[in-house]
Amino acid sequence: MVDILKPNISLEAPLNNTWLNNYTVNFSYTVTDNLTSNCTIYGNFTGTWNEIKNTTNISSGTQINSLINISPEYNSVIWNVYCVDQAGNG
Repeated sequence: MVDILKPNISLEAPLNNTWLNNYTVNFSYTVTDNLTSNCTIYGNFTGTWNEIKNTTNISSGTQINSLINISPEYNSVIWNVYCVDQAGNG
């Protein structure tokens, strides 16, 4: 049997429109899939859209927490997570 399902990603924190007065922010997400996944946080934390942090060999249902420093000059950030499972689905 061939796996064709993409990992499901739930962005958990920070929530939309959250105001933070700290420049070290916990970005939290959970990925579910029938295979282990490799995930990357992307964001505009430096003024441009960039790959920020990679996490490998994530088991399904594991919550990932990443403390990331944000430049104080950016008062609004956009972030997302992209995951690929062992079968290459992403």
